[in-house]
Amino acid sequence: MDIHAILEQLRTERPVFSNEADFQYALAWQIRTSHPDAKIRFEVKPPGSRIYPDLVVTHEERRTAIELKYLKRKAEVEIGGEMFSLSDTSWNRWVHLKPKRLRNPACCRNFRTFSS
Repeated sequence: MDIHAILEQLRTERPVFSNEADFQYALAWQIRTSHPDAKIRFEVKPPGSRIYPDLVVTHEERRTAIELKYLKRKAEVEIGGEMFSLSDTSWNRWVHLKPKRLRNPACCRNFRTFSS
């Protein structure tokens, strides 16, 4: 599963989302459209972990955990007949958060990771 290709396809179809949940659902739908045999679950906690990834995708016997952040700029825009009124989500709100270490990293050994 090429997540970058899926995101690119989604970007051309849906350049704007109302909120993070809208983005999560649209991404899950796009993954399922591209890979009908994929199993997708929302907010599933891996055994032995305290994290809840936004999506867990199982495809071809591989599980991929996906955590999304949908930061927005203030905008009033109409796309495809749909009006979007977005508030600003400043990066400054996230700068002060410290990354959390997994207490039991072995819990996620069956998950693939990727970066852009």
